Parts: sequence; structure tokens; C-alpha cells
Amino acid sequence: MRKIDRLKNIQRANILAEKRYLNHKNGKGLLIEDDSIPKSLVTEASIDELINQYVDSGKLTQQTFNKIVDASNQKSAYATWLVKKVADKIIKDEDVYKFKEYFPIFDKNKKLYPNADLNQYKTSADVQTFISKTQEIRDKETEITGGDVTTSDGKNLATPNEVRKLESVGIEFLGMQDGYQIFKVPQSLKGNKEGWRVYKEILGRCAGRGTGAKIDICTMASDEYFDQYLEDGPYYVIFNLNDPQSPYQFHYELSQFMDKNNNSVI
Repeated sequence: MRKIDRLKNIQRANILAEKRYLNHKNGKGLLIEDDSIPKSLVTEASIDELINQYVDSGKLTQQTFNKIVDASNQKSAYATWLVKKVADKIIKDEDVYKFKEYFPIFDKNKKLYPNADLNQYKTSADVQTFISKTQEIRDKETEITGGDVTTSDGKNLATPNEVRKLESVGIEFLGMQDGYQIFKVPQSLKGNKEGWRVYKEILGRCAGRGTGAKIDICTMASDEYFDQYLEDGPYYVIFNLNDPQSPYQFHYELSQFMDKNNNSVI
């Protein structure tokens, strides 16, 4: 591209960015209508705009913003929506990574959602509806392709060797209750990366994982969140792969009892 052409494109991109900023202020969203502008310039302009509005203003940290951009797969429309929801504390910083999986599911199944326009999910209740529908679609897709739920007694539990491996890093096996294994993750494991790795490897399993099922419990996604939760107290994992909502995580100090999709069961 000749230098003069590039300068023209940059100028046009800046003009478009200004229009999109004004549209955003007036509640009209950020719409890209000029397909003649190189997408790399448009994306760069929109990301810079979001940095100005949310990072430079102190509403979000650069680290959180980077997580949002990554979760949005570089799509400015998704980044704009997610940035606002995190800044407004409708979506927790620790849950941002989940949308890297949620957005592609939404892209492919918009007709199945209550509203195909992401910008219409505004309130906390709206966002929870979006998340629940996404998880429902994901789990249904897993069921259609054939989950690997094992119904034979004992095969859906951590094996004796796995229990010993968990205990070797400090995760306690507390016994069985109504067919479920109960494990305690003590506060002493805070900062123990090997402990987190073993925890994720063994207890971070779920029915249908081999065919696409996922776990949304944040302590199993990142050692950062594993450590953050342990600051407040130990937590407990309730495990049986015959239950499609297993594993469950209970944290007394935070009054949380969550299933594998990070939905409250109390």
C-alpha cells in the first residue's frame, strides 16, 4: 500500500472512530458500516477508543482489559459489550475468560437465544439469561455428539491412585456421602502451582469432557483464582461423574455452593 493511501485510510479510520464514539455516547452502539476501511485499522481504532474510555479513566485495569480483548477474540462489538458489563460490575473480572467460549456458541446459535442482539442483554438478569442459555446449548451439543458418562459403580469416581495423588499435594479425601466423594482443598495450598495442577487434572473432570463438555468453576481454570479463593478459607469439592453437574464446589466463607457451570445450587 502506498504511503499516501495508508494515510488516507488512517484518516478515514479516525473519522469513523469519532463517529462511533459519539454513537456510543448517544446509546447507539459501535457499528462498523464502511467495509472499504481495512479491518486492522478499524479494530485498532476501536480498541484504542475503549482504552481511552475505560483504562485511561481508571474504570478498569490494563490487565483486566487485556483479558476482555482476548475473550472477545478481537471483535470490537463483543469487547465493547464485555468492557461495559465488567466496568458496571455486572460481570465479575474472574468470569471474563468464560466468554472466550461463550461468544462463538452465541455466534453459531443466535436464533436459539431470547434475543439475537447481544446489546439487548443489559441487566444482571439479562446477562444470566444469556449465560444459562449458552451453557444449555453447549451441554445439549455435547449430549448430541455422545457424552462419556460412566454409569458403572466406582468408575465415575476418583480412583485410589488418584486419591493418593491428591493427598500427596495436600488435598484431603474426607470420605463418601450418598455416592459422592468429598475433598477438602486447604488454605495451605495457596501459591502451590503443583497442587493446583493436580487439583485441575483430577477434580477438574466432568461427564462428557472427552466430547466437549467444559467446567466453568474459575478455581479450575486458573491458579490465580485458585489462590484468591483460598485467601478467604478452604473449599470443598463434591465429585461423581455420573452426575452431569459434577463437580460441585462449596466455599463456606463466601457462602457459595456452585455446580460445574458455576451456577448456585442453594
